[in-house]
Amino acid sequence: MKKLTVIFIAFVFLISCKDMKRVNPTDPQASNYTGMHYTGSISGLSEVADFDAYGGNIYVADKIAGKVYCFNKNGDQEWETPQDSIVSPSAVYADYGKVYIYDSNDGVVSRITVGNSNISSFDVLDFNVHEFIVDENENFYFALESGIYKKCTLPAGSFGTAQPVALTSTADDWFMQVSDMCFNGTNEIVAADSELDRILFMDLNGNFRMKIEPGTDIKGIAVKDGILYVPCAAGIIEYSCVNGSKLRVWADYGEGNGKVIKPSLIDTMDSAVYVENVSDIKVFEP
Repeated sequence: MKKLTVIFIAFVFLISCKDMKRVNPTDPQASNYTGMHYTGSISGLSEVADFDAYGGNIYVADKIAGKVYCFNKNGDQEWETPQDSIVSPSAVYADYGKVYIYDSNDGVVSRITVGNSNISSFDVLDFNVHEFIVDENENFYFALESGIYKKCTLPAGSFGTAQPVALTSTADDWFMQVSDMCFNGTNEIVAADSELDRILFMDLNGNFRMKIEPGTDIKGIAVKDGILYVPCAAGIIEYSCVNGSKLRVWADYGEGNGKVIKPSLIDTMDSAVYVENVSDIKVFEP
C-alpha cells in the first residue's frame, strides 16, 4: 500500500510539473510558447543600476559595488573598472565605439574606448541625471526628473561652457519621471515615464509624434529593428514603433529559469533580449 501511495504522489508531482511548464511562455515545450526561450544569466552582481548591450558585450553599472563590468555575450567577465575610479555608477551607454559612464556622486561622465578598459574622465554632465544617450557626434541627450535636455559636445571633445537645451515640451509630451530613453534609428528619441506609465516618441528637437501606454510598473525600454520592448507588470511586451500597435507578450514571472521577478531594465543585441532581474540579467533568444 505504501508503495502504491509513493507511486501515486510521484505521478501527481509529474503531472503538476507538466502543468507548470504549460503556463511558461518562454518554455519551448509549453502550449503558450511565444518563440523566446531562456538561454542563461549574467549573475553575481550586487545591484544593477543600468546596463547596455553593444558590440558583442554587455556593460553593467553595479551601483553597490561602485563598478562597471564588461561581460561577453557568453556571460564571461572581460574587465571591470578599477576600484574607486567611479563612486556611484548609475547609468551607462555604449555606441559608436565608446562606453560612457555616469557617476551620480559628482555628475561626471567617464569614457572608455571599446576594446580598451582604460577609463578617462570626459566632462561634468549634470547632477541628478536619470538616464542619457549619446549620438554619433557625441551630443548628449539626458533626462532629469521631469524633462529631457540636450548638451552638445564641442570640437575640443568636451562640453566647455555649452549649456543644456530643454527639448520642446507640450501638453502631449511632458514628463513626471523619466526612467529610460533610447534612440529609434538616428532621428528619434523614445522615452519612458515611470510615474505616468507611458512611453513617448519625439524627434531630436522634442517634437512629439506618438505615445504608448502599456500599463503599470514600466521603467526600461529598448528598440531594435522597429520594435519597442517594454518590461512591465503584464510581461515583456513588444510594440510597433511605426503605429504603436501591440505585437505580442512573452516572459513569465516568478523564481527559476526562464522567469523574472522584477524586470525593469531591458536591452537587445543581435537576436537576444537581455532582461534585468534584481541582481542578475537573464538572456532570452528565439
